[in-house]
Amino acid sequence: MTLEIEDLRAGYGDRVILDGLSMRIDTGDRISLIGHNGAGKSTIIKAITGQIRPRSGAIRFDGQPITRMDTADLVPLGIVQVPPGRRVFPRLSVEQNLRMGAYTRKDRAGIAGDIAATYDRFPVLARKRAHAAGTMSGGEQQMLAIARALMSRPRLLLVDEPSLGLSPLMVEQVFEFLGGLKDSGVSIVLAEQNVRMALKVTDRAVVLSQGAVRSDMSAAALLQDAEFRRTYLGG
Repeated sequence: MTLEIEDLRAGYGDRVILDGLSMRIDTGDRISLIGHNGAGKSTIIKAITGQIRPRSGAIRFDGQPITRMDTADLVPLGIVQVPPGRRVFPRLSVEQNLRMGAYTRKDRAGIAGDIAATYDRFPVLARKRAHAAGTMSGGEQQMLAIARALMSRPRLLLVDEPSLGLSPLMVEQVFEFLGGLKDSGVSIVLAEQNVRMALKVTDRAVVLSQGAVRSDMSAAALLQDAEFRRTYLGG
């Protein structure tokens, strides 16, 4: 799997957010998008998933141009987003939510196997499989939203602000959940304001500034950068 972004310009109305941004995502990459508010983290995800139309530049997935594709048409290709704010189906049970994530699939046995594997990996969802999703805590709903996205068997998972609106305890639990995906084989792009937590669960960090990539290096190396620590970690 390879996703290539080349010289991308995108924004909202007259405001340009991404200005000549280029980056590449390969199979197994787990990437944090780092930057201040307005740096373009969520805009990158929206451009990849067809929620906004870039003004110029190219996005290719395994060599196929996807810049003009609709969001729903990207799911069968293996590109799936977990949007901010959880957005589970509150009146449906946990298991029904998981099955909704597999709506493009026809392999009933495979779906059942993936649900069982989800319960094995994430016991909190197993315990509440018959509960209405709306009765769960915000952190549990975020876990469900991520697990539901995985039911489509994505090759590229885009996670946008998973800690939004959660208590510190729930943030810890959600990022532990994300860390549990390390051996799943899914490529992950994470846009998150909590830089410390994001770098704990990803291997590579792309730092954004003025609509372009300022640096692209391993998360471990970035944590050793004095300027980065002063700017984003307070010393």
